[in-house]
Amino acid sequence: LKSVYTSSISAGDVEAALTSQWMYSTGFFTGIDLRSIEEGFVSTTRQFKLSNHRQYLYCTMSLIRASNALTGSNVLDDINRHIEIKSSKELLQIAAQTKNSHLMYLCDFNEMLVKFWYRDFYGVVTSAKKYRSLRARRTLEFFQTLLDGISAFHMARDMWGEPEWKIIGDEAVKTMSNLTAHSRWNFENKLLLLQAEQQYVEGNLQQAETLYEAAIKSAKDHRFVNEEGLAHELYAYFCLENERSEKALMEFSLAQAKYVQWGATKKVTALKGAVQFYRGVLKVKAERANSKWQYEPLNTKVN
Repeated sequence: LKSVYTSSISAGDVEAALTSQWMYSTGFFTGIDLRSIEEGFVSTTRQFKLSNHRQYLYCTMSLIRASNALTGSNVLDDINRHIEIKSSKELLQIAAQTKNSHLMYLCDFNEMLVKFWYRDFYGVVTSAKKYRSLRARRTLEFFQTLLDGISAFHMARDMWGEPEWKIIGDEAVKTMSNLTAHSRWNFENKLLLLQAEQQYVEGNLQQAETLYEAAIKSAKDHRFVNEEGLAHELYAYFCLENERSEKALMEFSLAQAKYVQWGATKKVTALKGAVQFYRGVLKVKAERANSKWQYEPLNTKVN
């Protein structure tokens, strides 16, 4: 896409150049280095402003805010020197006023994306609800299937007696299975990760572990570094929740390394904080297990 932009500029085709710039900017969903993406945001927003291409400009602003939530970089300050970045609320208002359904969906999706990466799974399934009945056809809708499905399976584990979450997750598996039949390269790792979460919900722990490991390998083979990190992270929580603390800590470390490679510095910081907390919990549990001190219940009997 960068070469398309260069050749389009040389040929004087501004529209094609701007379109290729926009398409490259959306690459952060697929695991392209966020630092590279954000470097492009500075020039991209300037060009969209000069060409008065407001739709691309506002959509890019939404992407910038989502990316910055993962990187914590200074990109907002850099861009604000030549144009004011609208807030997410302002972008939603613009979308409503102009009846721009694409911008509306992009804003909602990016909000969902940020919630997902910071494990607000209830927030994800709530945001996805109004789009869930639509058949996945656009690129972002494929990613929504992944985010919504994983979040729903987490809700199914956390909220016993609520079958709706399992149903939503199962539907996501079916959708991703159909997509994988069309493009194994793009969707296989996503399907395997959804299936791992599905098996975990159903209590098939050995099968779930096999699928987590397969999802990690597939993401690595197909160069989705962000989803390789995600698979390591979800596998780590699986191990942690099933009393395999050493394996969990190793998987957390591998997840952090992949997020660093992706450029998601702020996500790495959040994950390090979570891991530090779990290390403390595990230390206390180990100390109690090794202690000779025995708990004696208080005698509350009234004579």
